[in-house]
Amino acid sequence: MPGSAASRGRRTRAASPARDHRSTISSRVPSSEGCGVDSVFSSLALELASTLPQFNRLFLWFALLVSGVGAIFVVAGRVGIGNSTVQAGGLVLIACLLVVSAHLALRGHAPARLFLVAFGLFFVAANLAPRAEIRVA
Repeated sequence: MPGSAASRGRRTRAASPARDHRSTISSRVPSSEGCGVDSVFSSLALELASTLPQFNRLFLWFALLVSGVGAIFVVAGRVGIGNSTVQAGGLVLIACLLVVSAHLALRGHAPARLFLVAFGLFFVAANLAPRAEIRVA
C-alpha cells in the first residue's frame, strides 16, 4: 500500500479495547500491604521480639496503622493520599529500623550487622537505579 504508515516503516498501533480508568482494588493496594510485610520481615530479621520486645510491639503496631490507613484511603478512591500516607509512614519506619539496627550492631548483635549491610546495599541500589539510563536496542 503506497503511502500507508506500514509502507513508510512506521509501526501502527492496533486499536485496543477501551479500558476503565479505575483498576481493581486488589491491584491498587500493594504499597499498603508491602509496608506491613516489610516491617514484619525486618522485625524477624533483627530478632526484635527477643532483643527489644517493647519496641517490637510499638514498631509493628505503627506499621499496621500506616498500612491500614493507607489501604482505607486507597479503597475509598483517594489513591494519591493513600500512597503518600504509606510513603511517609514508611520513611519513619525506615529511620527507626536504621537507628535500632545500628544500636543493636554496636551491642554486638550479628543479625543487625548483616541487616545494616543488606539495607545499605538496597538503599544505594534504590537511589542509583532511577538515575541509571537504560537503553534498549
